[in-house]
Amino acid sequence: MPAILYVVLTADVPKVIIIDEPNSFLHPGAAKKLIEILKEHPQHQFIISTHSPSTLAASNPKTIHVVKINNAESSIDSIDITETNNQQIYLAEIGAKLSDVFGADNIL
Repeated sequence: MPAILYVVLTADVPKVIIIDEPNSFLHPGAAKKLIEILKEHPQHQFIISTHSPSTLAASNPKTIHVVKINNAESSIDSIDITETNNQQIYLAEIGAKLSDVFGADNIL
């Protein structure tokens, strides 16, 4: 992650930054802090791949795409994040529920 932050903080021109599973080797609190730092640099476009409901909730994404593989062929479905039913479909794909995302910060 230090390399990603170096690029984010020092780039002279806007970049497209692709991050695969930022939560893989980070404590959930650290992953959330990383997302907060990324949000402070809107000049860049971030493409984040994740299976983590907490990373998804922290990022407050503008768009969500679900990539599925069927018989060795990938397909990409765009999710309208304003539709609750679509959110439930996406979360089911990663094995989560709406309650895992919304209110997760309030669970003791």
